[in-house]
Amino acid sequence: MPAEWRTHHGQPYVHVDYRGLDPEGLLATLAESRRLVEEADHDGVLLFSDMRDNVASGSYLAAVKRVNVEVFGPRRTKIVLIGIDGLKAVMLRGFNAVGRGARAVPYPDAERAFEALFSGTPRPPR
Repeated sequence: MPAEWRTHHGQPYVHVDYRGLDPEGLLATLAESRRLVEEADHDGVLLFSDMRDNVASGSYLAAVKRVNVEVFGPRRTKIVLIGIDGLKAVMLRGFNAVGRGARAVPYPDAERAFEALFSGTPRPPR
């Protein structure tokens, strides 16, 4: 399943797998991740997104902005990403700079992303 609850060393988090999805799949997966965060019984949900091997469409980017403002930000969702480089990294920096809501922090690999996610507030890698 592209978006689901999982555990890492006993801690629950939402795992979102966008790998290889077409534009419709991206939107459906985003909607599912939104639902999971909305239905959580607490704020500060930990969210791990794998963005490798996909191309974000304009409609997906607009939907992410909306979900971030309406749900992820108000629910204080902590978001880490892998698979963000090149043009995606430029777009993410702009999104984080001007967007409202939760900031998504990119990491070069899953190991570092999980370490940051479960150790407190995610910070950009050095």
